[in-house]
Amino acid sequence: MHPSFAVFAALLAIVGGQAIPLSTLEQAEFLTEHNKIRARTGSQNMECFTEWSTSLATAAAAQAARCNLTAPTNDANGYFFHSSSDRLTPAQILEQIWTTHTIAYEYLQNNCDNNLATVNECDNVRQMLWYEGGEIGCAKHQCATPSAIITVCAYTARAVPHSRPYALVPNFQPCTLCRSSFPVCRSQLCCKSTTTTAIPLSTLEQAEFLTQHNIIRARTGSQNMECFTEWSTSLASAAAAQAARCNLTAPTNDANGYFFHSSSHHLTPAEILEQIWQSYIIAYDYLQNKCDNNLTTDNECANVRQMLWYEGGEIGCAKHQCATPSAIITVCAYPARAVPHSRPYVLIPNFPPCTICRSSFPVCRSQLCCKSTTTVTPSPQPPQPGNTPAGKNERTLTTFQASSWKRDSGEKISKPKPSDRLKLLTFMR
Repeated sequence: MHPSFAVFAALLAIVGGQAIPLSTLEQAEFLTEHNKIRARTGSQNMECFTEWSTSLATAAAAQAARCNLTAPTNDANGYFFHSSSDRLTPAQILEQIWTTHTIAYEYLQNNCDNNLATVNECDNVRQMLWYEGGEIGCAKHQCATPSAIITVCAYTARAVPHSRPYALVPNFQPCTLCRSSFPVCRSQLCCKSTTTTAIPLSTLEQAEFLTQHNIIRARTGSQNMECFTEWSTSLASAAAAQAARCNLTAPTNDANGYFFHSSSHHLTPAEILEQIWQSYIIAYDYLQNKCDNNLTTDNECANVRQMLWYEGGEIGCAKHQCATPSAIITVCAYPARAVPHSRPYVLIPNFPPCTICRSSFPVCRSQLCCKSTTTVTPSPQPPQPGNTPAGKNERTLTTFQASSWKRDSGEKISKPKPSDRLKLLTFMR
């Protein structure tokens, strides 16, 4: 590289800053949160955003790189611009714009109180809440001048100056002035027939996901399998964003672990987890640490490893009604991601459960390593021969399984012998 060009590039980096890539999770959150906030207006013609657009995201990135909060006048797209000193989530950014709408925007006058919001902030309100839906794309840029993170979202429809952004007629219900191209009412928005929608989980369903995870994980008889201790709203939000993608493949750039399940109709948490357990029973070989490809797909095998990954803690799940594919997608998110090519838990012949617990999960409850405050609902029935983690390992682990059932019945289990510890070392090689 020529020295003068290197100096120019360095100066450009100082002045212009650099792009901040958005993860798949952030892209999905921008889409989902837009629809949630737009529905709050109660408008009769407010439309859904239906999908993420890479071309609009590219346009947004170009605008963000300008490090200027004023929308261009010669662009057919609509844009909102947001500046912050810290990196905010999509939900936090959109909530700030909604707050400006709440405190400063006057619908009847169609203007903002200049003492409460700037002209640019009022333009952001009109654009984010402009009734026409469709595609959306957003981008972030770390700017040097001004020193801030600039976020831009681009829309296919540009808000019309001096026009109210949506219809709000007294005593009219939402979705009563929909366009013919957005004829379906979902969550108080006019949507296309192919638009997806989130399916809220009741408190009972949340509790069932947590409890059934522990019940099924205890069936493995593992020596280090841990409890799930509580429901996490942040993990549930992450799961919701993944479910909204309507894709059964886990993201590669996310620290969380996920399982993905698809069904044509609504299933209970217990039914969903049982289906994944059945994939484990019929297809997973613990000794080989792989699934029979004739019996299950790679994604289904990944679900098995993730649901039965030994590390416990919090959990959060979500459901989404997808149009393409036409199915209900269920996703559960975990703070610990299963390590590829590693067995999901320890399973040693003749060793009882809970004998290789971490210090942070020191208490044995219903064959799981738990925190001292954890309550676990025991499985109503012990695993039966042929329906145990043995599967293809049944002959190797029969003695171990028998000892596990004795433990359930209250029979005392003797401490592993030194010879068993030697077997442990041999087994783990």
